[in-house]
Amino acid sequence: MAGVNHGQTRTLLELLRRHYIKPGRDLPGGVFLPEVGWNGGPQSGRADALYIGFTSTSGRLLVGHEIKVSRSDWRAELDKQGKADPWHDQCHAWYVVAPSTDVVPVEELPHGWGLMLPNPRTTTRMQIKVKAVVHADRRPSWNAVRSIIARQDTLRAQEILSIRTDARDEARKQAEREYQQRAERRAAALGDHSAEIVRDIEERLGCTFRDFMAENHVTPKQFVEALAIAKARHALTDQWDGLTELVRTLDTTKTRAEKLIAVLGTPNGAA
Repeated sequence: MAGVNHGQTRTLLELLRRHYIKPGRDLPGGVFLPEVGWNGGPQSGRADALYIGFTSTSGRLLVGHEIKVSRSDWRAELDKQGKADPWHDQCHAWYVVAPSTDVVPVEELPHGWGLMLPNPRTTTRMQIKVKAVVHADRRPSWNAVRSIIARQDTLRAQEILSIRTDARDEARKQAEREYQQRAERRAAALGDHSAEIVRDIEERLGCTFRDFMAENHVTPKQFVEALAIAKARHALTDQWDGLTELVRTLDTTKTRAEKLIAVLGTPNGAA
């Protein structure tokens, strides 16, 4: 049940955010802050959400919200008189946000509190079932202002970290995609030139692999596939630099060349 309540709380928070901060607006005219506690003050408690309006349209008010998603949650609020007072007394208006009046009946609202419900006709405006009393003469204390700024700074830092993490993850994924594309191109190039690689080795060594492969029941196709696997495993370039370097080493080292030729057979496939 706790998981369900948490999900309902997040849903109501998002609806409440859209009520105040319209999607797509560069200058929304205010700041919406979820879960604002006290920063170093003597008070305890937390406002589930605050809206700080900047414009005349918003009334330039500090509006507090308490979210209740179950009857038991709401009854517990009523049983703890004064629990909401620290933030309630700082705000110009105070609202309870609930999924329906089944959770928070209108007649149970404390005097002056408002009630906001989801609007069945839109997701960008909450339904104000009961309008809260506005205390326009209130002046939030320094503790309240500092707590609001501290919460905004924390959320800003978290957003920056999230952006950096997303950018790093995207860069990693892009690097992996580019690496995969290069690997596929190398594999395709190897497939196109594998026969040429074999001929190049035979020419430099002065022998063929035909008799050797027949003797050991290895087909040319299997040899080419094995060569491709070896090339990919050792991360050789498309120009098979590693293989040609091996050939040059064998060419310049007579003893090693003779041993290899002895294993492979007589030069030019002669008996």
